[in-house]
Amino acid sequence: MAAAGHVTGGTVTVYVVDDHPLVSGGVETLFAHAPDLQVVGRAATSDAAIPEVGRLRPQVVLLDLSMPGTTGSEAVRPLLAASPGSHVVIFTAYSDHPAVGRALAAGAHGALLKDAASGDLVSGLRRICAGEVVLDPRLDPTGSVGELQEALRAAGITEREYDVLLQVARGRTNPEIGEVLGITRNTVKAYLQSCMRKLGARNRIEVITRASEKRLL
Repeated sequence: MAAAGHVTGGTVTVYVVDDHPLVSGGVETLFAHAPDLQVVGRAATSDAAIPEVGRLRPQVVLLDLSMPGTTGSEAVRPLLAASPGSHVVIFTAYSDHPAVGRALAAGAHGALLKDAASGDLVSGLRRICAGEVVLDPRLDPTGSVGELQEALRAAGITEREYDVLLQVARGRTNPEIGEVLGITRNTVKAYLQSCMRKLGARNRIEVITRASEKRLL
């Protein structure tokens, strides 16, 4: 009998963890046109996904990095513990996100960018299931991302604070950032104030300037 979450006939089963319905729904629509890929479940948070992944045991867990609650990089080990046979694949919008390196170090089997061509995404997942470690060529977890991680450590900026900082640099307001990251505007404000304090900035313009000077942006 096939394990739960697996489909006979060579189909690759995929569980999508992303807090944006447009992303998870888009992946499901894309895979509907790939006969050997099937989405067997979706969750908006890592915390909700872990028990479901343990129950379904999909071959691939497509995992966003920035979500409410447990972040993607923090969820890699619990997901693999829940389903040791699954391949955890980071799925991110940011080629320079410092958590990519941490996720790979925790055991992720690959990292793909959300703006990858549909054919590249599909072939990447197939290659990962065949045993390869696949990284989008625009990612450099041992180079620029490694340098960024060191800069973040030196500045004392946490992963969540960096997520907010990236959104501020993209010109988003606190309510918009809260919607993107799935957190309250008060939480956004707290993270932003913490960034300002650590970087010695008095306002949004200064925090972007200080972050750029420290090679965080």
